[in-house]
Amino acid sequence: MIFIGLISFIITTLLTTFLIVIQKKLSISQFIRSEGPKQHLDKKGTPTLGGISLATAQCVSLMPLTKNPIVVFYLKALILFFLLGLLDDIIKINKIKNGISARLKMFIQLIIASYLIISMPILAPAISTYIPMIGWLQLPFLIWLVLNLGAYAGTTNAINLTDGLDGLLTLILLGVWTVMLSIMLKISSSLTPEQYSAASALTASNIGSLLSFLLFNSYRASIFMGDAGSMGLGGSLCSLFCIFNAPLLLIGTLIIPVLETISVILQVASYRLRGKRIFKMTPLHHHFEQSGYHESHITLRFFIINTCCFIMFAYSIFSAI
Repeated sequence: MIFIGLISFIITTLLTTFLIVIQKKLSISQFIRSEGPKQHLDKKGTPTLGGISLATAQCVSLMPLTKNPIVVFYLKALILFFLLGLLDDIIKINKIKNGISARLKMFIQLIIASYLIISMPILAPAISTYIPMIGWLQLPFLIWLVLNLGAYAGTTNAINLTDGLDGLLTLILLGVWTVMLSIMLKISSSLTPEQYSAASALTASNIGSLLSFLLFNSYRASIFMGDAGSMGLGGSLCSLFCIFNAPLLLIGTLIIPVLETISVILQVASYRLRGKRIFKMTPLHHHFEQSGYHESHITLRFFIINTCCFIMFAYSIFSAI
């Protein structure tokens, strides 16, 4: 598994370097919204599409395990959501409009999620869901289906919203994957060698690619992962939780992305109902930027908060079992 992580690291490093060079030559850069924080206007001209290197590195490093149904399912989710994000990025780069509309994007996400759920290899206990602090619970099929659909849509959008500061999403996902394997082993005490091999390989591949990308994406970023990266990573992460029948664990695992999403929902609801805003700007990290906090400070503190909350959440799971 160390070899898989190393291959993923090397491919991400080489391909990201190439993407930076070629995009600078072709004048391809991240679309910066004029209505966003003014300090982000300085990032104009920064290369994007870093998600290409992340997705490619994982696909290549996991190629020897494509006979494993869990790995195949994970790669399906990674590629499909990556392609959706890539289309969104291409539209933005070409300045056709501000990307795919929110409604159309949600519709496509649900179509992809429906296909993935239908093709998902079910692990024992079949159609049961792990409920934090309770354990395994048999759910009616319709509730199970809605829960998984919601997990895919919620995770991909929440992670996409979090990717707004240099290194923030990369750090958070790196922290999550670092302890992912231990969580899966704890809630699924009867993993087969095939299932354990898949979970270990996915963990190694993600840690390798994210560590490499952090070298380029930390403040001040040389490249952004774009929607291709955030959606691909979000959809593939969710696929692992869903295949282990534990989508509700995502809430305790991704505290910062959850708070980022809630801040947007509250802001929209408050403005429509009261004509007033709760935050200076959303998602939440922009509120703190507008309050005078430096971007690198927000990134580090959000990472620490997410990691501490995840560790406490993991400890509560370990204590309950």
